[in-house]
Amino acid sequence: MKINNDLKEYIEKNIFPIYSKNEPAHNIEHIKYVINRSFKFADTILNINYDKERNCK
Repeated sequence: MKINNDLKEYIEKNIFPIYSKNEPAHNIEHIKYVINRSFKFADTILNINYDKERNCK
């Protein structure tokens, strides 16, 4: 799976820092786990497009 580098960079710089301030149940490690699990589910969908622009807005 290939994720748009601009999107990945945006998330790492702007979203992850917010979650790093949360309590352990919803901190950055939990969010990364949820994202990875979501990709595993998404990988089961035939012809899924991970770079759809509407997903970035």
